[in-house]
Amino acid sequence: MAETWCRVCGRDLKVMAVCVSCGKAILFGCPNCSTFSDTQVHVGCLYQLSVQE
Repeated sequence: MAETWCRVCGRDLKVMAVCVSCGKAILFGCPNCSTFSDTQVHVGCLYQLSVQE
């Protein structure tokens, strides 16, 4: 599970992007200091997106 607090200022992170396949958060950002988390990649979802026709 991704961290839900900013490593820089300690405030709660907001969801900035979601996976188009499963709808789970893949990128979080801090509205206070504009720091972004590492992007979480859903390998299974990417595979599903690449094989769908």
